[in-house]
Amino acid sequence: MGDSEMTTTPAKNGAQINPAAPSDARQDFGPDGGASQSPVIWRIVLTVLGGALGYVTFLVGVVFEDFALLPQAQWALGSALVGGVSMALVLGGPLPLRRAALFAVLAAAVAAVLGGLYGGRFAAQDSFQTSGFGALILAACLLIFAPFVMAGAPRGGMSENGGARWRDYARLFDLSWEMVVRAAAAVLFTGLFWVLLMVAGGLLETVGIRLGRLLRAYDWLGFVLSGLAFGLAMAVVHEMRSYITPYLFVRFARMMLPLVLMVTGLYVVAFPFSTAEQSTFGLSPVLSVLVMGAIAMTVISAAVDRDDAEATQSRFLRMATRIQAVILPALAVIALYAIWLRVAQYGWTPSRVMVALTCALAAGYAASYAGAVLLGFHSNWAAWLRRVNLYMALVAAAMLSLSLTPLLNAQAISARSQSARIVAAYSDATPQTPQTPQGALYDLKTGYGKAGRRALAGLEQYAEVQELAGLQEDIARARSAKSRRAFVNGQFGEPTTAGALTELFQAMPIYPEAQGRPDHTGTNVPLGTLNHWLRSCRARFEDGPACAMLMLDAQAYAGRQFVVLLIRRPAQVITLEINEEGTVMQNGATLRATSAGETGVKIADLIAAARDGDLRLDTPSGPSVFMGGLEINPRLSRGLRPRLFE
Repeated sequence: MGDSEMTTTPAKNGAQINPAAPSDARQDFGPDGGASQSPVIWRIVLTVLGGALGYVTFLVGVVFEDFALLPQAQWALGSALVGGVSMALVLGGPLPLRRAALFAVLAAAVAAVLGGLYGGRFAAQDSFQTSGFGALILAACLLIFAPFVMAGAPRGGMSENGGARWRDYARLFDLSWEMVVRAAAAVLFTGLFWVLLMVAGGLLETVGIRLGRLLRAYDWLGFVLSGLAFGLAMAVVHEMRSYITPYLFVRFARMMLPLVLMVTGLYVVAFPFSTAEQSTFGLSPVLSVLVMGAIAMTVISAAVDRDDAEATQSRFLRMATRIQAVILPALAVIALYAIWLRVAQYGWTPSRVMVALTCALAAGYAASYAGAVLLGFHSNWAAWLRRVNLYMALVAAAMLSLSLTPLLNAQAISARSQSARIVAAYSDATPQTPQTPQGALYDLKTGYGKAGRRALAGLEQYAEVQELAGLQEDIARARSAKSRRAFVNGQFGEPTTAGALTELFQAMPIYPEAQGRPDHTGTNVPLGTLNHWLRSCRARFEDGPACAMLMLDAQAYAGRQFVVLLIRRPAQVITLEINEEGTVMQNGATLRATSAGETGVKIADLIAAARDGDLRLDTPSGPSVFMGGLEINPRLSRGLRPRLFE
């Protein structure tokens, strides 16, 4: 597994170079190709730019919320300010001041157009949490384009290979890694700056100088100080580029290649035999696969490096690189399969649209990597991989930019998808099931911008025309609910525990029916728990009710009354005790299933047995329910396995 790169390697011109030391090409990224500007001037310029970035971030994130601006104008102005200053800070150092300023202005104009198009999807009442994806996408686009600008801008003309300088992969590789090193070092320095500032503040408070009070009095000061520290660090790291080079990080990435190959190989081989159920394949596994795929592509790029002279010369690592590239499409297929399952179950949301877009990009990268290795196996496959990195980066930037325009509107796609699910759930002749989109109505009101509100208005008209009273009622509740959690838990208006408990008892069928419903004056069960039970009881099943209440004989417990609640999804058996004062308390453990596929006692069978009179209520060891030879005693069940029920 050792890398034999420590030997000298013949360069194209016949000279001997030592890859263990950074080549001149890795160092020549000063203004105009060298240190033609005074380092002091660049420190001042980048420090001021960092402070400006901190202040405009404060303006966009805090002050703009109080301005009476349309979201379209707010997004356009904010994107121009943050995007322009950020690009000036990134380009400052690698480019001369004038050229950095020119490209920063161009970046601000592009960011303003894309930000304005994205902001047009929202109204004034939409929060940043609803529309925040746009900021991440726009930042990703600018960061992808930055190395191309730096590679092509300094002198223009042609590269050593005879092509345009912006397509010179060697320069792009070095510039991209230098950006990563500069940003990481600047973040570290900014963190150390704040540690020092907090220590200094505590020390100065002992002599009556309250630095913390000053920071709290001026909200913008913390943003500006962070920006100043960040900008100064960016300038210093660039000055030290001959000593703080990306080369060490590239070598570290190569060293991780065997481990990444082992992990991805084991995952791909084991995935077909996985026992995980398709219905539980959530979003987190998708992200895990995508992150591992990104790590795999990073170590592959590190192995092939900037050119053949710098690429790994180890036969083992070169073979591992090719195997890893061929495995990548399997990871992409798994990620696409996982997001397809999620969308098939729950429909599109803006986050799922973006994850699906990322999966599509990952699939493009993976197919291109595998194709480059397989088609160029007996030729210069490493050169093919470098070409893939070059053009797929442009494809990624184009697709991300497209997602900010009306041509790929994640909010509109999600609104149409969720509307279709809601119509199917309420219009189908079959009763609703627990798969009905419980929070989708509220999401249309607050989570999908203008498209969501238009879809909600369309659903109102549809419900009125089709005379769907249930849908009309739920839309009214969604409009009046104060939060998504309140809507899902059934909290509308001014909720009270007494009202929720009464509604719960009224919603549950009671067995034996002769017992009558229990009398109560209050409860100490939390409101959220009551609403959770109530929401579970509102689900409908074709083969019977979603819950039931079993009444135990009060005479057997000296006036104390016990109620056993049976809830089908999630499977639960709950004991409630009503004391002599009429207070309802949860008594004993709540049993619930942790795996729907585990063989056990079905709550549906218990409810059916209670309805048919096949359940025996007895009290040999406390309030118990018997079905056949099984005793269900929630009070004494803390040692029982929760998977007893399903």
